[in-house]
Amino acid sequence: MMTKANDAKSRNGADIRIEAVRTPNNSRKGVLARGALASLALAATLGIAGCAGNIASSIPSQKGRVDTEMALSDGYAAECDGGYYESFYPPNTEEYASIAEHGFVRTGKQPLSTFASDIDTASYCNLRRMISQGYGVGDIPDGAARVEEMLNYFDYGYANPEPGELFGVSAEIADCPWNSESKLMIVGVTASDREVRRSAGNNFVFLIDVSGSMADENKLDLLQDSFGRLLDNLGDDDTISIVTYASEEHVVLEGAKGSDRRKIMRAIDSLEAGGSTDGQSGLAMAYEVAQENFIEGGNNRIILASDGDLNVGITSDEELSDYVSEMKDSGVYLSVLGFGDGNYKDSKMERIADDGNGAYYYIDCIGEAERIFGDELQSTLVTVADDAKLQIEFDSDFVSEYRQIGYENREMTEREFDDDRADAGEIGAGCSVTVAYEIVLTDKAQEAGSESDWMDLTIRYKDPGGSEVHERSFGIGAQDCTLSPSDDWTFASSVIEFAMVVNDNEFAGSASEREIERLLESAGARKDPRRAEFAKLVDAAFDQELPRYEPVEEDYGAVICD
Repeated sequence: MMTKANDAKSRNGADIRIEAVRTPNNSRKGVLARGALASLALAATLGIAGCAGNIASSIPSQKGRVDTEMALSDGYAAECDGGYYESFYPPNTEEYASIAEHGFVRTGKQPLSTFASDIDTASYCNLRRMISQGYGVGDIPDGAARVEEMLNYFDYGYANPEPGELFGVSAEIADCPWNSESKLMIVGVTASDREVRRSAGNNFVFLIDVSGSMADENKLDLLQDSFGRLLDNLGDDDTISIVTYASEEHVVLEGAKGSDRRKIMRAIDSLEAGGSTDGQSGLAMAYEVAQENFIEGGNNRIILASDGDLNVGITSDEELSDYVSEMKDSGVYLSVLGFGDGNYKDSKMERIADDGNGAYYYIDCIGEAERIFGDELQSTLVTVADDAKLQIEFDSDFVSEYRQIGYENREMTEREFDDDRADAGEIGAGCSVTVAYEIVLTDKAQEAGSESDWMDLTIRYKDPGGSEVHERSFGIGAQDCTLSPSDDWTFASSVIEFAMVVNDNEFAGSASEREIERLLESAGARKDPRRAEFAKLVDAAFDQELPRYEPVEEDYGAVICD
């Protein structure tokens, strides 16, 4: 069991056989030749909760010859007798920002590790989509596996905040599974949900991309199918508006009350995809509508639903970042829901959410939509801390070296930590943030008493929509070290190892399929539905049997038959 840090200080199976299919390769690691029916079978094999029946809609279809028979666990059956199924498979144009992973730092040279909080989970859900489609470990694009988002997708037994405190901190330190010379430290920060009860209400503006690229079933159709789950969890007095954008923007619904569910669903069901993608105009209109319906002391938020494929107006990451950054001071948050594949622009979606003081989620199936809009609605859409920054100060007497795992794109300088003008991250009500480090202990740490602190974690943040700054510190050290780590720690280490293998991390050490499986077994992962899903994804990623081919530039979706 993870120990609580010191009190705050003052400061189903299927056989698949595809004869041959050639596909384009747009990433360094390669894109797997994948057939829609084969991917359906794989999804069934994985048994992804709530998602298997939706995987078909997320597969870029190909013209191929398939000889296979499959039965899915949800009762859907597909059979191909060796005939042709025809469709054009377009080039893969997904975009991901590169990751320069952290290396080891000498504590005597740089004792401070500073970064903005991040509650995004998009990376894990996007990886789930890829593996369900048939991607193997070597096929996942560079930059797609962000370990902090993978860790943050799961629940852990972290300590709740003490009465009167906004944050609770848990820590656990044990021998690093992949590096015998270091320890692995897992830190969990959990936010209170008290602000939910104090909120004056919700003002939600859904900014929905209805351009031609959103016509696929796993994009606009999936959003429409899942919207009812959101309405089930809204208050009668909450305000809902809908703005759409394609070649031009439209206000489809403005200021409807949460109690008027039929009106809201009629507006959602009326949406159709077509045209180009002018995201800038849509954003401007959404901010205008949000301001017109602004609730003082409430939760005012734009929720952007898109595949990120902007091609009119502002289209570059930098220009979008500048625009959204200028608008964030209006008191309106901007969160992002990503949909689809093939042309998905992950880099744009993540950056928009970061700059808009919001969170970034990826919805690959109806089950995920129900999670975001249902069980985790308050942590998804209600903020309790603005511009939240975390800083760990390591004591060189006890820690000689450290390496932060993840949060590469959230790194901050020591000066930015104290600069309240520097943009950081938001933390939602009841939300947890998981942070991991490899640390190398000194001899003194090995000999020190059980009460000595090896480092201090400081959290600096503002009240939602306010300017008052708060800062709390927590001690972490010998009291958090154990020879028998908890199931939570062990499961988290398996997630980290998988991410390192996918990213071909130079510090992966002994990380391997066998080691990850050992950790998952030790953690009892298959007893928990969400963790069991991850275990199945790991199995599939290391054991994909669909054929891989080198790209043939002039022949996308061609059929090669013997």
